[in-house]
Amino acid sequence: MWPFTRESALERKLVQFYAGMIETCGNPTGDAKRTARELLALAKKQARSDPDLPPNFADLLLEREVTDDSTRQMLAKKRAEGVTDADIKWWWGLDKLERRLLILVDDWCRLAAYKKDRAEGLSEEQAVAQLRKSFPIFGDPDDTENVKGDDRALPFELKERVNLWAEKGLLDESSGTAARLRSAGSMNALIRNEIRAGRL
Repeated sequence: MWPFTRESALERKLVQFYAGMIETCGNPTGDAKRTARELLALAKKQARSDPDLPPNFADLLLEREVTDDSTRQMLAKKRAEGVTDADIKWWWGLDKLERRLLILVDDWCRLAAYKKDRAEGLSEEQAVAQLRKSFPIFGDPDDTENVKGDDRALPFELKERVNLWAEKGLLDESSGTAARLRSAGSMNALIRNEIRAGRL
């Protein structure tokens, strides 16, 4: 059973790391560590209902893909979105607490950006459009209730690869990534195009 201690070494490490991410999102409270601890507490509550997975779960998943139809079908959807073995190993190699916290920090950063845009006078529609253009959105690609086509959510497994690509490509004007983003409908649409083109 995963130990929900007062503050383990893992939790201290997560608070330190994600406080830095929260700081770059423009933490309105000015106390990124406090925000990180609040999100950590929520992640711990959510993670209690998650199954305890063996440390080699990703390897087991990839082995099962060969022999088990349901696993093959589930991973086929992810592979159609560009997910690789390395992406699967990264996401499922994280502790379940960190997976939950990563999702919460992502949501928090998007909400902070949305509130900032609204405070600066953008309409709700404009702020949402700006959000979709500025941030990759991860979740269930099969959920098309609000967003369809290439704007749909990306699988969580792609997150690390997308982050590394964004850090390099969006800051380097010579790569052409920033120009392609300006003409794309959303960050997710650009990412899907980059994957298809073999640039990501």
